[in-house]
Amino acid sequence: MSTGDIEFNVELIDGSSNINYYMNSTFSLYPNPANDNFTVLFDATGDVQTISLSDITGRVIYRTNAFGLSGLESLKINTSEYKKGIYIVTLHDSGGVLIAEEKLIIN
Repeated sequence: MSTGDIEFNVELIDGSSNINYYMNSTFSLYPNPANDNFTVLFDATGDVQTISLSDITGRVIYRTNAFGLSGLESLKINTSEYKKGIYIVTLHDSGGVLIAEEKLIIN
């Protein structure tokens, strides 16, 4: 079972302008599996703008704005209203580019 801790360096290349985008990020979900809630721990030093929770079909069921946050941040999300199953938590930057994603199981 994964702890959900991810540390990575990513180099994204914008195909239209060939501009390199560098980012360091820390992203963690706990507890995973979750029951009534879970916490997203992330490094908002980069360009994290939105945090989303999607069901397995890709339908976004929760989204929040992370604009203006900085440093190591945590966000507690209530899952008591969601059905048991597999979900995906994603972080996107201001351009909508995926920064990180992690599978979440809700019991």
